Amino acid sequence: MDGVEGLEKFRAIRPMITFLDIVMPKKSGLELLKELKAIDPNSIIIMVSSYITKQNIQEAKNSGASWFIMKPFTKEKLAEILTKFEKVSSEN
Repeated sequence: MDGVEGLEKFRAIRPMITFLDIVMPKKSGLELLKELKAIDPNSIIIMVSSYITKQNIQEAKNSGASWFIMKPFTKEKLAEILTKFEKVSSEN
């Protein structure tokens, strides 16, 4: 899925948690992050990348990312993150 399709899907589905790769065709994950947060400032957005720099992490945090995970990641790490944010989501 590219960034443009991701925006359309987000608008249609409004998922509880969204995972965005930083590198995406047509629109970067960081660009898309800003657009998604403008639509829903309370959305939980987890940034994913195999290319992590301090600049990427800082830009993601400044744009409202909820968390950052490095690829490759394990099923256990994914489950841990989902559990963490499921609790946050149910409190709101």
